Amino acid sequence: MLSFTPRCNSVGIKRVWLFSKQQFAGIVRLDEDGKKSKGHWHNHAIILELKEGNVITWDSIVYQNKTYEISSSIIKQPTFNAGKISDDRSVVVAAKKNRYLVQVQIQNLDVPFENNVEYEFTLYGTKNNEKVNYNFTSKNVNLMPDMYQ
Repeated sequence: MLSFTPRCNSVGIKRVWLFSKQQFAGIVRLDEDGKKSKGHWHNHAIILELKEGNVITWDSIVYQNKTYEISSSIIKQPTFNAGKISDDRSVVVAAKKNRYLVQVQIQNLDVPFENNVEYEFTLYGTKNNEKVNYNFTSKNVNLMPDMYQ
């Protein structure tokens, strides 16, 4: 499993995983001009491992100098099944003892990411009523679309 372990950071993030998945529409709809939509899109998720008790509310992420909205949620189990890779193996992320996982979904970033290539991001959020940011790079893992799992 590919992950990035930060050397030192002030927000308490221990490990980072980046996953991408191309999704397909069941029915390709027509837009307002009667043209078919492209019928697929790309989802990108970042899984963060943090120390217990370290609560951060994430607001946005920057990729290639453009800011994107995000949605984040705490993963209540110590393990998370991210999906499957092309050889039908499940990709499972596990938090170490005294740590927990957070899933960050990037909104409206509909570009493909190459498998096993590093991408650079900056996350912005709030911790203890103070603004924080976290710069990181992580290698991407492309997951199979849901329809093939």
